[in-house]
Amino acid sequence: MKKYKLNKDKKLPSPSKQKMESQKDFGKLFHHYEKYTKRPKKPLYKDPKYFFFLLILVVLAYFISEYAQR
Repeated sequence: MKKYKLNKDKKLPSPSKQKMESQKDFGKLFHHYEKYTKRPKKPLYKDPKYFFFLLILVVLAYFISEYAQR
């Protein structure tokens, strides 16, 4: 088992009031949280990147089915 050295006597410098106030934008924090945890509101087929990805999959499936029938 490892032995850990804890520096309890060392005090970390506290941030300045200005730095603390700049980090208190909870609206922005909540917006980022919602953005990363919630599902996208736009359906996959309406997003251009995913639409082309789905289109390529459909075209590949069509070509594979046509080639398999011969």
